[in-house]
Amino acid sequence: MGFQERLLAHLPPGVRSHPLETSLSLMGVPAGISILFRLSNSRALDVLPGPILTVWAIVWTIGCIAWFVGLVFSDEKDTGNQVVITHVPALLLGLWFVSVSALVYGVAVIIVGGVSGVLAAVAPLCIAAGTYVRRIDLRRRIKGEDDWPESTEP
Repeated sequence: MGFQERLLAHLPPGVRSHPLETSLSLMGVPAGISILFRLSNSRALDVLPGPILTVWAIVWTIGCIAWFVGLVFSDEKDTGNQVVITHVPALLLGLWFVSVSALVYGVAVIIVGGVSGVLAAVAPLCIAAGTYVRRIDLRRRIKGEDDWPESTEP
């Protein structure tokens, strides 16, 4: 077994099966903390009044941490390689908070930049959409609705 396989073997199952989500959740923590403590700023977020900016930073940071915790503490079933999310409330809370705060950020970028801000808004708006879809999918699975309704396209 090579170095990479040994390294991966020590990572939690949720991190191995969702490495991109884990990376995104971790990337958000320093950003939220730096905005919260005014260590850095964002022109887009400057459109938010001070108290709202503080709430945004808290929601973003808590969301990223909860999302990360939900992924890290996921576990594998004994009956195969299927990963089971065991900290669903943390994961759902994280996805909800990140989705809402990414949407606020993306809209703020467009407000500040106008048409020229659209390209910069694509990343946070995609994160908002992706975390929203992931959260809805998890909620459906919890309710036992694994199958999505068939498309009604002609």
